[in-house]
Amino acid sequence: MHQDEIIKQLQEQNKQLKLENELLKARVSEIEPLKAKISELEARLAQYENAHTPPSCPQEGKFGNNVIALATVLKYEDRLPHRKIHDAMVRLYI
Repeated sequence: MHQDEIIKQLQEQNKQLKLENELLKARVSEIEPLKAKISELEARLAQYENAHTPPSCPQEGKFGNNVIALATVLKYEDRLPHRKIHDAMVRLYI
């Protein structure tokens, strides 16, 4: 009788595993379209050199490297507000 109980337990475990297997198969079938969508979106993002830059943004700006560096120094090292940075730039370059 002890063997019969073991066989019943194993059969119940087998049924449980089959049910879990079916659930996992259903979940995998849901994931496959998502993987395709993700790869499509990654391919579209790879078209841009920098994904955060919109296509309408120009590749080059109006200002040179020295002006940009000076504005950064004035802002962060001298802790000047935008108005004073503007005044300093006008005073230096005009």
